[in-house]
Amino acid sequence: MNAPAARTYSAWEQYVGGDGLTVTLAALLALTVAWPIQQARWVDNMPPATLVALLGLALAVVLARAGWSAWRAHLLGAGAGAVVVVFSALAMTPTFGILERALSLGRELDYWFSGVFTEELRGGVVEFGIFILALLWALGFGAGWYALRRRQGWSSVLVGGLVLSFVLGNMSGPTERWLALFMGASVLLLIHMSTARRLVSWRARRLTFEATVVLSQSAAVLLFGLGVVLAISFVPTTEAKPLRALADAAQETVETVEGHFSRLFNGLPSRLSYKTIVFEDETYFSGNPNLTDELLFTVSGDRGTYWRARTYTNYTGAGWDTVEEAGWVDMLDAEAPADEKRVTNEHFFRVRAATDTLFSGGLPVRYDRTAEALVPPGTPEDVLQVRYGEGREFFPTRTNLRYTSVGSESFATPDDLRDAPVEYPDAVTETYLQLPSTLPGRVYDLAQILARGEQNPYDQAIAVRDHVITFAYNLDIGAPPEDQDGVDYFLFDLRQGYCDYYASSMAVLLRTLGIPSRYVLGYASGSRQGGTGAFEVLDLNY
Repeated sequence: MNAPAARTYSAWEQYVGGDGLTVTLAALLALTVAWPIQQARWVDNMPPATLVALLGLALAVVLARAGWSAWRAHLLGAGAGAVVVVFSALAMTPTFGILERALSLGRELDYWFSGVFTEELRGGVVEFGIFILALLWALGFGAGWYALRRRQGWSSVLVGGLVLSFVLGNMSGPTERWLALFMGASVLLLIHMSTARRLVSWRARRLTFEATVVLSQSAAVLLFGLGVVLAISFVPTTEAKPLRALADAAQETVETVEGHFSRLFNGLPSRLSYKTIVFEDETYFSGNPNLTDELLFTVSGDRGTYWRARTYTNYTGAGWDTVEEAGWVDMLDAEAPADEKRVTNEHFFRVRAATDTLFSGGLPVRYDRTAEALVPPGTPEDVLQVRYGEGREFFPTRTNLRYTSVGSESFATPDDLRDAPVEYPDAVTETYLQLPSTLPGRVYDLAQILARGEQNPYDQAIAVRDHVITFAYNLDIGAPPEDQDGVDYFLFDLRQGYCDYYASSMAVLLRTLGIPSRYVLGYASGSRQGGTGAFEVLDLNY
């Protein structure tokens, strides 16, 4: 009696039942992580991220099929990865010649590592490229090795998910497609790994199987999983209050890690679209500022206040500028306001927007980081603006600034202010009584009418304020005519506007009365969040 002929499997069945589909899905997982990194173009001359990931995977496949032991394979994989990363680092180093590149890279790495355990800033652009390529090589090698030798994909999914979450968090534009591709590749790999383990068992028992059966089982599991995800998405959620403390602790840890990352890779250009907040030496009256509900920063502290950004000294008729003699000094050299009627408050800022300015609640006193203060001549305690001191050689603005600010605010009562002396230091009057010779006379006349009968500067200021705030608040206005003074236009013609016009008009009217006045820009306190107690400040709070 003849034995039954051994069945011949088609190439398709061998692909599905062998290692072909396993390697394909592992490669797909690695590519869904590497491709958005390649598209981000964070580092000039960085080799294709997809190529590095696929090279790592290809080496793992060769070693796994050759029967290498795990420790030998991983040792060779680490060595090969180091070679690839080193040559990639040389390519990213902006010099000429292989020797010059090697020397420059060595100096760069030495300088960067010297700041790892300190609070010093580092550019870290090349180092970031090394870091990300090493992760991609490890991801590709691990995905190939564990898929073929261990028949499991969870480790690759977890590592890939961590890398991708960082990448998508720093990319501009829609990121949903990248996340969807990664999730799809992850689910397919995990389902196939479960099926592959069953295939090993079937082969051990000399059972035959059809490729279509294998694929149909995987498809059924995939559809079931998608159904569960859709069902969960429609289930109403409630706040898990017992887990709030754990979530807050995790958030604090994440922010600490982000802070160290931002410090060590400070020169890395962000690909996110951030609102940019820059206060130039001059500011001009304009039309609609087109404010949005974009989150700019959050502030933690006992109470909200006006978040001070920039003070201007000279009114020009078209806007404001800064006295020419003002200069930048180390914040430590700036003097704190000396007044027994003032109190200091501490606030912690998390600034999402791109800016060079360090905010404060009240007059800035000190910060927990190196800072520079812009001060006018003769009044070193009158800080006009504060900006971060370290890292300005890399970029003039930074995102994700985190710092603690101490500000000084007055708690003087109305009676205290009514009884305050009216003699001001010469440096104060020279700076804060300045007015252009072109200011129309009717502005002076209006100030006299408003202040009539008031016996002290405080009550005069209240009278001016009460008049100015009667004008309608309106963002949708046009800029003043080029040949007309901005304050005059607001007070007598436009009679509506927004904060720039209100503040400018009050400051100018008070100056005509001999009352020194500042023009200060910043943001309202924002809205306090119930869970964290922090104040969220939006662009609209300007």
